[in-house]
Amino acid sequence: MERHEKGEARVIPVILKPSYWKGLPFSKLLATPTDGKPVTKFPTLDEAFLEVTEAIADAAEELGTITKNRKQVLPKIQSDPTTIGGAATAAQSSSKQDIRSNNLRVKKEFSDHAKDQFTDESYKFIANYFENTLDELKRRTPEVSSRFNRINSNHFSAAVYVNGHYKSGCRIWIGDRFISKAIAYSTFHRK
Repeated sequence: MERHEKGEARVIPVILKPSYWKGLPFSKLLATPTDGKPVTKFPTLDEAFLEVTEAIADAAEELGTITKNRKQVLPKIQSDPTTIGGAATAAQSSSKQDIRSNNLRVKKEFSDHAKDQFTDESYKFIANYFENTLDELKRRTPEVSSRFNRINSNHFSAAVYVNGHYKSGCRIWIGDRFISKAIAYSTFHRK
C-alpha cells in the first residue's frame, strides 16, 4: 500500500469470493471485477477473469505511462530555479496529465430498454442456473430427485426431493400485477 501511494506500484484488489472487504485499508482502491463483484458470482469464471485481466492490463499501461511521465518531469523540477531548497510546489512537480485520482467512477444512467433487457437476460441466466444445478445435483446424489418446470417464458418452478420426499421448492418469475418488470422469488413448503 505504501508503494501504491508513492506511485511505485499498483495494488489491485481482486475479489474472488463474497467477503467483507470494504472496511479494510485497500477498500478505497478500485477493485476488480467491476464494482467489487466476486469472481464466483459471475455466470462463468472466464468472464470474471477476463475483467480481472483487463484491469491489470489497464493498470500496467497506466503505470508505464505515469513512470515515463515522471522521468520526464523530475529532471525539469530539479533544474527549475523557482524551486525553494530543491522542493517544488505541487503545481510545479506535476503536469496536468499525470495528476488525477485512480478511483474514478461516473454514475451511469440506464434507459428503460436497457433495464428491461438486463431483467430478461438475468431471468434466463437464473432459469438455466437452476435447471443445470438440479440436473447436476441428481447426477451426483442418487437419493436426490428434482422437478424443474418452465411454466412459460417468464415463469418457472423447481422442487427438490430426497428419497422421494419433498424437501424444498420455489418459483421465480418476471413481473406480476404488483411488480412490473422485476424478477420475483417465492418459496413454498409442504408439511
